[in-house]
Amino acid sequence: MSACIGNSEKTTTDTLYLTVEQVRPAASTCVQVQSLPPAARRDAYEKTAERIAYYQRRNRAARQSHTRTTILRLAQLGVKLLWLPSCVPRDR
Repeated sequence: MSACIGNSEKTTTDTLYLTVEQVRPAASTCVQVQSLPPAARRDAYEKTAERIAYYQRRNRAARQSHTRTTILRLAQLGVKLLWLPSCVPRDR
């Protein structure tokens, strides 16, 4: 997985990025399970991976919801998003 600067997943790509908040439990699990048998280590790794995947899904859903809410709020204020300048090129 690639690194990303910021507190959430990068929104410009479909590739998943780990945040600092997601790397910490992964690293912590690696350290904690060193003395466990292989089967217990695998279980701990899978549990941590599931927890990270859960938070990635929730972050994605929250980001989409916040984006929709912001777009609606701006529309109510009369802001035309397509008229605003952007540094991100638009698909034509």
